[in-house]
Amino acid sequence: MIDHVICFKVADDLEPGIKDTLLGRLAELRTIPGVVDYALGENFGDRARGFDINMRVTFASRADLDAYERHPLHLDVVAYNRTVTEEHICFDYEWEPA
Repeated sequence: MIDHVICFKVADDLEPGIKDTLLGRLAELRTIPGVVDYALGENFGDRARGFDINMRVTFASRADLDAYERHPLHLDVVAYNRTVTEEHICFDYEWEPA
């Protein structure tokens, strides 16, 4: 299995409702073929170093992750994210189910 984990720092000067729009756009990504599991949430703790949103997308293979990254919906959401976030960090890793 492959997990694609990404954290976002939302820009401080956003208009009301933009964060909700961002969360909605990120939620659309679960519909891309090859997604096995998906989780999205907002940080509630004080250890996130300013990161506000976390998303995890699980795939069966690296090929599925590669196809996801080239998918037009993903490219569109990435372009939008970059207009409303200050920073992001991504971590991809392979794991085997217990």
